[in-house]
Amino acid sequence: MAGLTVAGGTISLLAAPFHVFRGLGPALALTVLVGLAVCLTLAPAVMTILGWRLFTVLPVRGSQSRNGFIRVRARRRRHLGLALLTRRLAALLVVIAVGCGLALAAVPLTDARLDLSLLPPLPKDDSVAEGADLLALTGLRGISAPSEILVEKPGVVSERPELARLQMALAQQPGVARVIGPADLPTKQPRGVLLSQSGNAARYLLIYDSDPLGAEAIGRVRQLELNLPDLVARSGLSDTEVSVAGQTVFASTVAQLTQRSIAVTVLVALAIELVILILYLRALVAPVVLLAASALSVAAALGMTTYLFQDVLGQEGLTFYAPFAAAVLLIALGADYTVFSVGAIWEAAGRQPLAKAIMVAVPRRPERLRRPA
Repeated sequence: MAGLTVAGGTISLLAAPFHVFRGLGPALALTVLVGLAVCLTLAPAVMTILGWRLFTVLPVRGSQSRNGFIRVRARRRRHLGLALLTRRLAALLVVIAVGCGLALAAVPLTDARLDLSLLPPLPKDDSVAEGADLLALTGLRGISAPSEILVEKPGVVSERPELARLQMALAQQPGVARVIGPADLPTKQPRGVLLSQSGNAARYLLIYDSDPLGAEAIGRVRQLELNLPDLVARSGLSDTEVSVAGQTVFASTVAQLTQRSIAVTVLVALAIELVILILYLRALVAPVVLLAASALSVAAALGMTTYLFQDVLGQEGLTFYAPFAAAVLLIALGADYTVFSVGAIWEAAGRQPLAKAIMVAVPRRPERLRRPA
């Protein structure tokens, strides 16, 4: 059952809008199922062949040996903390305290940013990293991948004053270090890269002062896309079609697809795990509560990750696939351990009261090893 919960969580990747993530779903689920098949077939066979030799342990203090086996004397101590958790008031206080702690840890997740930059993992003495540092010193960090703005309209090339005003407005946008556009050309300059030969299009190159694939530049280009219609209108250009292109726009699209994929895949994974837990526990309320706690713990883990890398280490953002992979795997593995822990309590509760079942099932007690007859 634990293996099926992990496979169910990973197969939810098929619901991701991003095809890159969607393709990982069947492969990961098949890997888990193959591992499950090996555990159910190969592992018992190996144990049968090796027999009692597989379980021989070293003598420990206070232990007794009989017939070549080690009997570990279990210590029967009552766990005060666990006993308190079986009382409703104490359990309620713990739930509130832990829930508030996890919710507080999840707060930084609201400020999480995604980027596609490959520079942070590079060593400082790498030539690419050194080149990026040199560009940063000049204030033209984004010159390696400038964003392009294309203004299209019949005869727009003849509207040079309006195009110049638009270039000035673009240069005043946050994060823009330099704009190369029609205003940089002499009035009688032949048409070419910045002005089309047909006279129906003009191009601007925006150079940002930050990593063009980083989270900061991605946020800047998104804001620019929102402001661009108003900037074009105020420059005096009318009835024009404006588009933005470049690697920063591509990075922004990938980040947006990843965010949507996280939302969709997490919801599908929770739904699959809910069905599995309902069938396993034969209950409705308990699986919902357990999955809610699991989702809160995943959010807390991602929140602390965001705080560590963005606030403490000063990174612009998280690598775009890291939160996606962590969310899916943590939900699947969280349901896996829920099956182990709650399943043991559920089984013990069938023979004794719930409070006593928790006391028996939760602690790890050493088993007495006996030679098979």
